[in-house]
Parts: sequence; structure tokens; C-alpha cells
Amino acid sequence: MCGRYAAAKDQGDLVLEFDVELVATDGPSRSVLAHPQDPPAGTPDFNVAPSKQAPVVAHPRAPGQARSR
Repeated sequence: MCGRYAAAKDQGDLVLEFDVELVATDGPSRSVLAHPQDPPAGTPDFNVAPSKQAPVVAHPRAPGQARSR
């Protein structure tokens, strides 16, 4: 089993829904795919494989804050 999943929201919708302050998608990216990703990263994709790039929303941890387990 390879762990595929569906990502139904557009990147712009995620920015609004999670009130993202910094969108870091302008930088270069490295892909392990031999051909361009279809659909492009950041757009809805109903067959996201482990090798595909996908949007991630990260929540910064405050200094000294313990990790939750």
C-alpha cells in the first residue's frame, strides 16, 4: 500500500481557510518525478502519490513549547 490520498482544495482556499501569513511557494522546488506533475502542485488532485508535491500548512511552535504526542 503506497498511501495515496485526495487533496480537494485549491492552494488559495487553504491560505484563506487557515489564515496563512506566509506563502512560500515562489522558491525553486525539487521533484522526483520524471515528467511534470499532473495536475500541477497546489491545485486539487484526487490521486496524490507519495512522490508528488502537495501544499502543507505548518503551525510554528513557540520557543519552549513542548511537542504534543
